[in-house]
Amino acid sequence: MKRTILFIITTVMSILIMSQELVEVGTWEYGPTEAVAVKDSTAYISSGSYLWVLDISDESNISLVDEIKLDSYINFIRRIGNYLYISKNDSILNIYDIHNASNPTLAGDVVQPFSTPLTDISVKADTLFLMRNNELGREYYLNDSINLQHIRYIDAGLSFKQSGNKGIGIILYLVKSYDMSQSGDIYVENDLVGFGEAVRGIAINGNFVYVGAGSNGIGITDFSDVDNLIKIGTVLTGGITYDVELIEDTLLIAGKGT
Repeated sequence: MKRTILFIITTVMSILIMSQELVEVGTWEYGPTEAVAVKDSTAYISSGSYLWVLDISDESNISLVDEIKLDSYINFIRRIGNYLYISKNDSILNIYDIHNASNPTLAGDVVQPFSTPLTDISVKADTLFLMRNNELGREYYLNDSINLQHIRYIDAGLSFKQSGNKGIGIILYLVKSYDMSQSGDIYVENDLVGFGEAVRGIAINGNFVYVGAGSNGIGITDFSDVDNLIKIGTVLTGGITYDVELIEDTLLIAGKGT
């Protein structure tokens, strides 16, 4: 297996969540890494157009298990049960079977009706959300791993996640909240906060929302009230923070070091 150190060193950092107090416990210093997903003790990260499979059972000693070369740059990786949904720099959604966590195999491709590449994928129960900047997001009923049934549109921009009847979306510099209990298409947010520069990636832990806030590190927002988001602050990571993923009490982030 090929493993190359790039001129721009990137990191994937595991960070323990203690309310809004975060502590780094490990790194993986190869890249460039902008997307991450996890199944049990296996992490899936991007390295340009490569999908890397990592053993993270020992967070202080992460090891490479496998790598897969895709045909274009990877934007986002999301896990839904035993499948990985990977958006590349095109309008095709790649779906990989990870029943065998350490050996992803291509299960199918879904071409989406977007004019430009997907920017985020998320799931809530049997509902899938596909996002694309400057176009309305789309909510789908997930019939199975490949067949998707369109439900409604959501004006949520780059990224979106749902928790209960509340939703969080990202549009450029802003984190926005949505009431998901309403029927039909959703065009109006309930409240918003900003972190000074473009943000991406969303992880929800109870009443807290964590986002990648670029050079500001990890942005933290109190999500208790969908009508009143409260900006808690940021935690610096020593570089530029991109995607975030929650694993029980650990926050895994993809970022670029200084």
